[in-house]
Amino acid sequence: VLVSDLGMPEMDGLDLIREVRRLGHDAAKLPALALTAFVQQDDEALALAAGFQSHVHKPVNPADLLAAVVSLAGRARD
Repeated sequence: VLVSDLGMPEMDGLDLIREVRRLGHDAAKLPALALTAFVQQDDEALALAAGFQSHVHKPVNPADLLAAVVSLAGRARD
């Protein structure tokens, strides 16, 4: 599972996931989780449209993060 912050310098998380998805093959199927302090509904929609499957807000509750990662990992195995 790829976990990426959306607000990174140089290349933000949206650009990162778009680049990963462009690699094709296995990278196109890689489960990806956006981790972000951006909490507007549009921010989540942008993350999902860019190629993330899930979105977790900061400050992160460790149990919520673990649950999201486990869920995505389980979907990848199906």
